Amino acid sequence: DRAKALQMQCFPLYSIIMAAGNRTINILFLDVEGAEFRILKTLPWDKVDIEIMSVETDLIGRVFPGESQDDIRKYIESKGYTRYKHRNAWNPKTGLEQNDLFVRNDIVKKYG
Repeated sequence: DRAKALQMQCFPLYSIIMAAGNRTINILFLDVEGAEFRILKTLPWDKVDIEIMSVETDLIGRVFPGESQDDIRKYIESKGYTRYKHRNAWNPKTGLEQNDLFVRNDIVKKYG
């Protein structure tokens, strides 16, 4: 709803990570109401060290048509992560699992 929309200044996630002075992120929660895929596609994956991510995936494609929940899941898995289901993550409004947990494969092997 455009009447409720706010205009905000945004920065690339990678810029925020670098400004924090530490490229290692133990756990990242990404919930931005449908723009998660667009944000993740901007990351230079070879320059960040994100071990675990919880990503809201059920709204993918609703804000930016042409993307899907399956697309973002496959994309993150292609970056070396294993997907796990969150407990009680079903969203009755979308009829989909709302969030996914992704653990980088080397972390799965190390602690799995």
